[in-house]
Amino acid sequence: MPAMPIMYSPLTLKELKEVDDFLIKTSKVGNPRNLTTLHGYFCAILSAPHSIAPSIWEPPLFAGAPLFLGLEEAYRISSYILRFRESTLKQLRGEEELEILLWCGNKKISLTSASTDVIADWCLGFILGASLDKEWTDEPHSKSFLITLAVLANQCDIRGQPDENGNPIVDDAPYRKKYIDNLVNNVKRTYELYSPFQLELDPIVGKTKTYRVNFEEVEADKLCTCGSGKAYEDCCNSESQKVH
Repeated sequence: MPAMPIMYSPLTLKELKEVDDFLIKTSKVGNPRNLTTLHGYFCAILSAPHSIAPSIWEPPLFAGAPLFLGLEEAYRISSYILRFRESTLKQLRGEEELEILLWCGNKKISLTSASTDVIADWCLGFILGASLDKEWTDEPHSKSFLITLAVLANQCDIRGQPDENGNPIVDDAPYRKKYIDNLVNNVKRTYELYSPFQLELDPIVGKTKTYRVNFEEVEADKLCTCGSGKAYEDCCNSESQKVH
């Protein structure tokens, strides 16, 4: 995207619709691109273990070269997307209320009223963003969270897998509901987990600098921070891959 000065302000509904319409043009079968996937994508990128530069996240977002009709549209859409990214970052930082942006019929809809397909699009966006940093899979909470997103994105079927009591899961509907109910908290938890550890490019020396913050350890018998309702030792701190 063209480099340009940006005044950060939330996008209007008209601007959100224009971004959605533009991204839909880049979609491919089985590889959706829309405003909903964009929000999931940025939530993952901004929560990643390392800072991810635009040169890395732009190509997967557009699934190739952006289909700009001209220079004017390129600057306009680019500015919208960067403002959208900044707005998402403010939500993750707690400067604004975090909401899972689900877009359908040219308007925002809530998690409780969204169809499974719309929620799946958001999860696919997050999974795509997470794929840009391989260290995602090295941390138990993130690994567990990505599994829940894969279930909601219909990329993973947990039926037949053992539940917390070792019995095979027959009906996954209660699990899907729990994953949706915990979605906002898990996004917040993931950002809080990684943001102090991100590697950032120092503009003066051109090298990366690392920020370290010590997290308070979760006692094994305390409730897991992922929101599953299980003890930490039986959940994200467990070596087993049981679904929760």
